[in-house]
Amino acid sequence: MGGMVAVDPSINKSKYEPHRVLIDKIILNKHKYPDNKKIIVPNDENNLTIYFSVIKYYKSKSINLKFRMLGYINNWVYLTGNRNYNFVNIPHGDYTIEVRAVGLPEGNKIGYAKAQVIVLPHFYQTKWFYFALIVLLLSAVFIFVKLKVAALESNKLKLETLIRERTREVVETKENIE
Repeated sequence: MGGMVAVDPSINKSKYEPHRVLIDKIILNKHKYPDNKKIIVPNDENNLTIYFSVIKYYKSKSINLKFRMLGYINNWVYLTGNRNYNFVNIPHGDYTIEVRAVGLPEGNKIGYAKAQVIVLPHFYQTKWFYFALIVLLLSAVFIFVKLKVAALESNKLKLETLIRERTREVVETKENIE
């Protein structure tokens, strides 16, 4: 730019510029999480606080935010005053956090931000654990049936021996009587 520049503050360009919505930071159990796009949460750290903001210097306090966490909170939640939300005891699963600006004058583009949150399951909530449990249960049933069959066969042999012995005694007694 070579020369003079004139600025007219009465021209409001906010109609043409989107309000930039940000997920400022994510805190897991008092530790700041570095990446805000995809967050993998261990199963023992499922308390998370998310801080939101709007990058707009002109009347930024009049702009409110709404968010939702698809899969956990499916309806939009409006944030007034504090621009953070604390999630406690999130069940395992994949979630998408969406944030939007509300309370904008007509004609403004809506700012939007999102992040993915994956809460890992405990070991006993995984598919391989259920598979191992089913295999263990089927093995236990198989072993129980095998032991029961072996016990029945053993009892059968004992009874056959006892019947042969008693039959022999009856035959000997009959022969002695005759």
